[in-house]
Amino acid sequence: MLLGAFLILTGLTFWDNGLKELYAEHSDARVCFYLSRFESLDLSTFSEDTIIINSGTGIIVDVPGAAAAQMRGGFSDILGESVCFSGGPADAQEIMNFYRARLLWEEEIPLDGNGNSVKIMYGFSWLLNKSVEADGQRINIQIAVNSLSGKVTAGVPLILGSY
Repeated sequence: MLLGAFLILTGLTFWDNGLKELYAEHSDARVCFYLSRFESLDLSTFSEDTIIINSGTGIIVDVPGAAAAQMRGGFSDILGESVCFSGGPADAQEIMNFYRARLLWEEEIPLDGNGNSVKIMYGFSWLLNKSVEADGQRINIQIAVNSLSGKVTAGVPLILGSY
């Protein structure tokens, strides 16, 4: 029985692939990796549709979803990642279910006078390793659904870019 518990805990620790399942599933996905400012990048490995931003406190690498899984393996210090793709509220709930995330709270931010908004969900999943604390709770997945753009953005542990 102890061996079984050890294998389950070990499996959960090493299972954390960030959001790889999402960017593999959505052909229009864009993925942002938030890296330590100490990450060294070999710029010759990036394609022309890669965007690299040095913010001073870290590096943001924005790549097409098709290249993201391979790129992820080449980074040594991923602080967070997010994936953005076309979708809606059902996709957000599917992501929460897939990661077995417990919904902690949600909020809705109006975008205009026509009923468009961004709905943001904050959750926690034991399947994801990195987390931050907000309002006394650990958060490691944030999902935003933008009704104006028709985009869903999921971030681990938070969305660090725009949505």
